Amino acid sequence: MRKKQTSAGLTVNAISGTHVVLLGLNLSDAKRKGCLGFAIQREDHTEDERIWMRGMKTFEATLPFPDLGEQVSTREHPVQTFLWADYSAKPGYDYTYTVVPLYGTPKSLTDGDAVGVRVQTEPEFGQRHSVFFNSGAAASQEYARKFKNRYPSEVGPRAYVWLSRGLLEALLAFISRAQGDSYGIYGAVYEFQWGAVLEALKEVAGTGARVRIIFDAIPGEQKPRQKNIDAITDAKIKGLTIERAKGTLMHNKFFVLTKNDKPVAVWTGSTNLTENGIFGHSNCGHIVEDKDVAAAYLNYWQQLKGDPTTAEGKDWIEEQNPVPPNPWSEETTPVFSPHRGLGALDWYGEIAGGAKRGLFMTFAFGMHKNFQQVYEQNDGVLRFALMEKEGNGVGLAQGKIDIRRIRRLPNAIVALGNSLPLAKGTLMHNKFFVLTKNDKPVAVWTGSTNLTENGIFGHSNCGHIVEDKDVAAAYLNYWQQLKGDPTTAEGKDWIEEQNPVPPNPWSEETTPVFSPHRGLGALDWYGEIAGGAKRGLFMTFAFGMHKNFQQVYEQNDGVLRFALMEKEGNGVGLAQGKIDIRRIRRLPNAIVALGNSLPLNAFDRWLKELPKPTPNAHVKWIHTKYMLVDPLSDEPTVVTGSANWSGASTDKNDENMLVIRNHQRVADIYLGEFMRLYTHFAFREAVKIARDNGEEWLPKYLEPKAADWQKNYFALGDPRSLRRLYFAGL
Repeated sequence: MRKKQTSAGLTVNAISGTHVVLLGLNLSDAKRKGCLGFAIQREDHTEDERIWMRGMKTFEATLPFPDLGEQVSTREHPVQTFLWADYSAKPGYDYTYTVVPLYGTPKSLTDGDAVGVRVQTEPEFGQRHSVFFNSGAAASQEYARKFKNRYPSEVGPRAYVWLSRGLLEALLAFISRAQGDSYGIYGAVYEFQWGAVLEALKEVAGTGARVRIIFDAIPGEQKPRQKNIDAITDAKIKGLTIERAKGTLMHNKFFVLTKNDKPVAVWTGSTNLTENGIFGHSNCGHIVEDKDVAAAYLNYWQQLKGDPTTAEGKDWIEEQNPVPPNPWSEETTPVFSPHRGLGALDWYGEIAGGAKRGLFMTFAFGMHKNFQQVYEQNDGVLRFALMEKEGNGVGLAQGKIDIRRIRRLPNAIVALGNSLPLAKGTLMHNKFFVLTKNDKPVAVWTGSTNLTENGIFGHSNCGHIVEDKDVAAAYLNYWQQLKGDPTTAEGKDWIEEQNPVPPNPWSEETTPVFSPHRGLGALDWYGEIAGGAKRGLFMTFAFGMHKNFQQVYEQNDGVLRFALMEKEGNGVGLAQGKIDIRRIRRLPNAIVALGNSLPLNAFDRWLKELPKPTPNAHVKWIHTKYMLVDPLSDEPTVVTGSANWSGASTDKNDENMLVIRNHQRVADIYLGEFMRLYTHFAFREAVKIARDNGEEWLPKYLEPKAADWQKNYFALGDPRSLRRLYFAGL
């Protein structure tokens, strides 16, 4: 659904898919002056809820040190962009988005004239086309927040449901339509391994439905043959399957539904039936409720059933599925492979080259030269590419050169799949050195001093040398454990065993305490030590005072207690921290002084992300293969399916694609999902590039001056200006 509203110099252009709503924004020249960004409110008419949407960027002046993974309200920290998206929308819901331009200063924001747009998200199941995308975002802040970066196999159903995002559920629902002996399911699947799907097919076969599944059993290394056979054997459905052994690569993933021996619908797309295919890298499933399209797939299935050689397959397809179609008159045109030569790929290139305003494509294994020629045109057409990587195998080096060249153009925007490149632990906050002699530890330097200019010369710090072989040995033992780069969970296991707190008995003069522990036992012990002060207590606090110590400082018992603090609290806890410290300061024996400093850790506000949902994933992030041509026009074109936009996918492999024209619902759903993943990965790649170049990446604050964040959006020919104009519908 699309809805555009302009009022008082502000344009809001809303494009809603199933799970994503895009807002393209624009401001008139008169309204730009002094605008610090936009606050966005969502009213949910379906569940009767109204919220201010949230982000992660903050004004330094009002929230310089957000908590780890903290999200903030756009009412106080506006979005400084002209393209914004809601990725938390639900299918078939009724929403009003109110966009409020904010003026003034970061500490004193004032509202401009607001514009509201009411839209309905698309239902997941449509009359003709139904489209489903998985999350494709195990490497995300949201997954880290929800599941603490544990593999979904460790978390269980909750993680799988979140990652599937309706994709697996829709496939199972499609299969379950085949109830009784009047129905049939005919499938062709490259990787046929996920137990829930195999079990669903077994169940409908038990109702009398005819179920026949062709699977890739082509011999060779790195082929799925044996894993497919193992899964089929485990599910006890060998009698429902047919081996495809003679081709080059049987890369299809489709199911045809029949009723009374007549094809009625088809499920297709890019989703392999594996854990990583369904729950890991980005994938889609696409249902077409059209008897002619389904008949074409069933005809193709019948040909695959005979297990033709690649040459025999080409002969059949050249006759039965010529490309381009002449005339190209149908809304939905199926394209099968292998063809003789690259005619199909040439046609896709022509379709891509015909984009008048916007082109959006995904590439799993590099960009073929047919598409490079399109992307290298500096003609004002906005072209996005979302890629798993620049090339594959021996072509990777050249692919990097090609994509680097394309990226120099202002209208070509490329993002590569990535997670935030952090180490395994949550925060390696140590600063110690162990001195050994003849391989024996003799002393240790420790303390609070980070080895930076500010750490050494700026804020208050200390260094502490302990000349004790036992203490030094404990530190060296800890160092050996850190050397193995353990996860946080692994580190906790080791420390609980090697460094229990409190020590029992507490008899040593010097007791090292390492982290991370399980639970707050160490903090409880520190609180007990503080509470044991009889005359005086002196403590420093960098980021607020934990409740364990507040309980100590709130005792009006004549014990003199000093606290030297950087600030009263952190992030969302700052307001409450100010209340708590104000209360403590009223006591005559509690003396608190506040200071200030700059954040030292570049990733203070970011959570470590799981790079892939399974340890052995081959494709980590981008596995979709689809193209969107002028998706916001009245006549959009969508090409989607299993083929990797490569020569082999066209003239060697068993593949299938759909070419869909003039269907705005389909285009809107695909566009929302494209931009969701583009935005997700573009940022992570920028971080990776900076770190690969040896640069220190720091989270950026919102700009305090209107002109500083707006300038690129209104600079002629700038990529951000092109995006503003396109998505605002100008």
